[in-house]
Amino acid sequence: MRQALARAPDLARAAQRIALARGGPRDLAAIRDALNAAQGLSARLASLDDAPDELSAIADALANADHALALDLARTLADELPLLKRDGGFVRQGSDAELDATRSLRDESRKVIAQLQAAYAEATDVRTLRIKHNNVLGYFIEAPQQHGERILKDHGATFVHRQTMAGAMRFTTTELGDLERRIGEAADTALGMELAIFESLSLRVTEGWETSAPAPRRSRRSTSPRASRKSRWSSGTFARMSTTGSTFISKARATPWWRPR
Repeated sequence: MRQALARAPDLARAAQRIALARGGPRDLAAIRDALNAAQGLSARLASLDDAPDELSAIADALANADHALALDLARTLADELPLLKRDGGFVRQGSDAELDATRSLRDESRKVIAQLQAAYAEATDVRTLRIKHNNVLGYFIEAPQQHGERILKDHGATFVHRQTMAGAMRFTTTELGDLERRIGEAADTALGMELAIFESLSLRVTEGWETSAPAPRRSRRSTSPRASRKSRWSSGTFARMSTTGSTFISKARATPWWRPR
């Protein structure tokens, strides 16, 4: 029991940081670990024979923790977490398909372009077709002059002529233009998606465990969203769970009633 308590993180501190919008990915991880610890401690306490009423009440309080949130946090958070959410990289690969695709554009743009080039070469039957880039045109499709004329004739609905060079013709497509835009925005988009996931999980921490608590009276001095979140957190089940855990730790340190007879 002592070992289980020693491994449990500071739930109250992590939850309060999230409630005050000062938390980061590691605070969510601390809440995940605290919820898992609560589940284990609840099972141990419930298995005791002739347990005192205080222990039974503590076991019931710990059992009411949001274990679905713990599972979602475990599935979403990466193994290595940054200190600050603005650094990104805290969402686990595979937990969000759209985020994975955006990261692929950000980190593997050359591979994505090569795949599109192969698709265009096959569609036009021009094996020498290339997708290139310069600072003036951005990304463009280039084909030898003799093949460029045929591309215009047979695939003019898809390939838009941009430039004729000595011995080569250059084109673009709607798909290539959209891909270029998404590559340019991929880093900011990926970070924005991660921050949205963080806010969604934080909202579940601050509000998901308040359904069983009475609504607090609104004070004139606490009208800001941040003050409101703090007030709701302090009156919710999360706060009661933290208080219960602290009481249990204090009694465990002071008395030997958990030891086997």
